[in-house]
Amino acid sequence: METIRQTGGLAGFPKRDESKHDAFGVGHSSTSISAGLGMAVGRDLLGKENHVIAVIGDGAMTAGQAYEAMNNAGFVDSNLIIVLNDNRQVSLPTANLDGPVPPVGALSRSLTRLQTSRKFRQLREVVKVVHDVDLQKLPVRFALDRAGLVGADGPTHCGAFDTTFMACLPNMVVMAPSDESELMHMVATAAAIDDRPSCFRYPRGNGIGSLLPPNNKGTPIEVGRGRILKEGSRVALLGYGTIVQSCLAAHQLLKQLGILVTVVDARFCKPLDGRLIRELAREHEVLITVEEGSIGGFGSHVSHYLALNGLLDGNLKVYLCYIF
Repeated sequence: METIRQTGGLAGFPKRDESKHDAFGVGHSSTSISAGLGMAVGRDLLGKENHVIAVIGDGAMTAGQAYEAMNNAGFVDSNLIIVLNDNRQVSLPTANLDGPVPPVGALSRSLTRLQTSRKFRQLREVVKVVHDVDLQKLPVRFALDRAGLVGADGPTHCGAFDTTFMACLPNMVVMAPSDESELMHMVATAAAIDDRPSCFRYPRGNGIGSLLPPNNKGTPIEVGRGRILKEGSRVALLGYGTIVQSCLAAHQLLKQLGILVTVVDARFCKPLDGRLIRELAREHEVLITVEEGSIGGFGSHVSHYLALNGLLDGNLKVYLCYIF
């Protein structure tokens, strides 16, 4: 147990390839009822009579998948035992800039408060991102936490794919901050966007200690505008998200060798800062995009933009760096 959540150690959650007793790979994502139902149906098809028991916490019961699973279980009418672990808190204790924040209260009390909220009733039909949000250009704001590599939380929490699937939606604004002050500005930006949906992604853990804006209130950023952090020549590092800090560290190391590279904080994956990308392509020989995410994300969008605008026909060399 002393190796839990460490490299090469035990996973923090059930993991099938780790133990034969781990029947289903999870990451406290409200999947136990639906997984248990699948096992119960499989048991029935095989003509067996063993019991299947799904244990779910009251915090996990706040996700729609749990209720969909119960509806399906009622329709299938397979023998399934569900145990609700109600510890009278539907969230873990956390903290913000003002100090500790207590956990949200018991499930029934929290759901009652939610159901009686007028704002919630107005948004009850907004359940699918593509059909009900993006195509209708509703100003819904998505805050995506645990973006990028999350270390001890394991692969079930790895935020490597959100940029890829969010940036392919036609009306979605997709942004990622490079530090905690930029996150505040992007929260303000999302709040100001009222003609289409938007999302911003951020990692778990601490920030870098950047200077926060006055009164901890961000200022909206011009949508689709990046910023140059370090001026250099020949080589440009175009970072997206907190990986920009690694680009700045690389700049410092290369500077000691007498090599000055340009470092850019893209800020937005969609829409891209076309003016800035064209400027980088004209003034540099090598352009390297860097991100914590899968293929199809930020780097792919930059490469596609360069190709559409005929910027890959010259001497520019482009490298896409994915870290996931």
